[in-house]
Amino acid sequence: MKSVLTAICVAFIALAFSGCMTSTSTTAVETPPPAGTTLVKLKLPGMVCGGCAEEVKDTLVKVDGVSNIVTDPVKHECSFWSTKSADDIKAKLDELAKSSDKIAGWERLN
Repeated sequence: MKSVLTAICVAFIALAFSGCMTSTSTTAVETPPPAGTTLVKLKLPGMVCGGCAEEVKDTLVKVDGVSNIVTDPVKHECSFWSTKSADDIKAKLDELAKSSDKIAGWERLN
């Protein structure tokens, strides 16, 4: 019984950390954004793995005006198209950084 419980605990811990043990990189062809949108490139020091990248995508996809999100956890970079002004983008990222350690410490690269 003790060994079964130990196996369950080990499996749970492995599952909990599996998101940060994978590293995926999504590259996209640099195409100009459509009229009325801006390409935003960010450095996200808290995005260190594929699981983090998915969390960043899941967070940004909910933001009004954001589309075509591409992440690269190896480089700690993210890019997306936005229909918002630079001030609106900054304000929203600052707000998101308060609740997401993956976005905290963000830096705009362009």
